[in-house]
Amino acid sequence: LYALIVLCNHVIVDQLSSTIIFAIVYLPCCILAVASLFRASSTDPGAVPLGARPFVRVKKSGEPIVTTRRSIRRCHKCNNNYKPDRAHHDSITGRCIVKFDHYCPWVNNGVGALNHKFFCLFLFYTCICCILSLILLILKLIHCGQVRDHAEEQQQPAAIDIHSNDTPPVPDRWLISKSYAHSECHRFFTSNNVMGLTIVSLVFLVFCAVMLCEQVDTIETGRGKIAR
Repeated sequence: LYALIVLCNHVIVDQLSSTIIFAIVYLPCCILAVASLFRASSTDPGAVPLGARPFVRVKKSGEPIVTTRRSIRRCHKCNNNYKPDRAHHDSITGRCIVKFDHYCPWVNNGVGALNHKFFCLFLFYTCICCILSLILLILKLIHCGQVRDHAEEQQQPAAIDIHSNDTPPVPDRWLISKSYAHSECHRFFTSNNVMGLTIVSLVFLVFCAVMLCEQVDTIETGRGKIAR
C-alpha cells in the first residue's frame, strides 16, 4: 500500500511510459503478491491430524507389511501422536507439520507441504514488485533530469553616494537560475516518501531474493530448513 501510494502520487505523474508499466505489469504483480500472501497465511501448512495412523504398506505380492509400535515415530509434544516421515514439530503452532520448513512471522504461519507453493510465489512476486518500483524510480529520475537555465540581467543600483568612502560591490551582470523542465519534479526530489520507497524497495529486494534462493534449494534437495 505504501508503494502504491508513493508511485501514484510522486513517480508516474505525467509519464505515459511509467503509467503503462504501472498498470499492465506492476498492479497485476502486486495483486498476485497479496493473493499469495493471503493463501500462504490462511492455508493449513500440513499439520498432522490428531489420532492419525500410518498408511498400511504392502509388498509386491499384496501381503501387508507388519509394522511394530517401535518402528512408528511419535511426537511427545503432541501427546504421542503419530509423526510421519519428514514431519517436524512446530513450537509456535504446537503441531507437527509435514515437510516443515520454518515458521514465518511475515505470513504468520508455518511453511509446510500444503502452503510452500504459495510462500514461494509470494517471495517471487514481491521481488518483481521491488524491481519494478526501482525501474519506475529510475525512469522518473531520467524524466526529471532535464533542467532549464534562465539568465536574468541584474539591475544596476539606482544611485551611488559619491561622498561615501565605501566602495560598492560590483554586481554580476547576469544571474543564472535553474528550474526543472517539469513542474512535478520538484516534489519528486524533495519528498521523503520517494527516498523511503527507494530504501524499502532495495532492502526487501535483497531480503526476498535471498529467501527465494533458499527455498529453491529446498525444492531441489527435498530438505527443509529444519531438516538441514
